[in-house]
Amino acid sequence: MQSTFLAVVLCASVFIVIETVKIIAKGLFTKKTEVITLIPVTVDSSGVEMVARDIIASDIGGGRKRFSRQRVIFVNLGADKETTDICLRLCEDNGFELKRPDELADIFGKKNSQ
Repeated sequence: MQSTFLAVVLCASVFIVIETVKIIAKGLFTKKTEVITLIPVTVDSSGVEMVARDIIASDIGGGRKRFSRQRVIFVNLGADKETTDICLRLCEDNGFELKRPDELADIFGKKNSQ
């Protein structure tokens, strides 16, 4: 009886040590990356809100908080006022950004210099 109990305690201890080492190694050696999603916004971008909502739903629906590491940028390629207003509302509600194409060079230039 004691040997069975000892074997169970020993197996549980080994399992706990292995899982602890895995968690520590993942925290120390995982490279932090930022995902940048570019959404082009033109005059014909009637589905821009659906694309943004789909991004939000896929992040929230997965049960993971990946969204905090994902940066969503609407790229204004000559959108009309209504589409721009939709993008601005999405930016305010969800932390997205609305940029012109010339502003993207600054964003990616900063990333390369870091």
